[in-house]
Amino acid sequence: MTNVMDQLHADHINIARIIDLLKHQYEEMRRDGSPDFNLMLDIMDYIHSYPDYVHHPKENVVFKVYLEHHKDMQDTIQALMIEHQEMVQKTRDLHDAIDGILNDSLVDKAELELQLAEFIAQQIRHMDTEEAKVFPMLRNTLNKEDLAHIEAELPTEEDPLFGEVVRKRFEALYQHITATT
Repeated sequence: MTNVMDQLHADHINIARIIDLLKHQYEEMRRDGSPDFNLMLDIMDYIHSYPDYVHHPKENVVFKVYLEHHKDMQDTIQALMIEHQEMVQKTRDLHDAIDGILNDSLVDKAELELQLAEFIAQQIRHMDTEEAKVFPMLRNTLNKEDLAHIEAELPTEEDPLFGEVVRKRFEALYQHITATT
């Protein structure tokens, strides 16, 4: 079985691939106004279904177990946990704006560009903080008992895009990813 820290790191690699796709669509929007809004909506659906509701709760379990015994980087870890909660709403808001465009609702494209830029920047900044500061410290601090406790509490849902089986809902997104890499 993969160590939880290895799995969280692998998730970050996959999430970064998704954020790169979203960033490319953002750049298309800024350049000529013709991004693939259906692809963007698929990306937001994925972020909502896996990072927001499986990956971040896994990180929260790790963070809580760590904080039960250690206080190093407590403020940083607590800030990351708060961001996990805030990201759910930001994902929904961006999803709704993109969905609005696809359904011919009045959506201010300048506001959407700003929303996308902030969303992408926050996602990158958040993962960079975890990867550069928090994860190395956790790898060096968590012991076998901590890891066993964490493993017992983790959500067990598999990644619907990068897991063993790609869920039907994400097949088009998967095809786009494999075609561009």
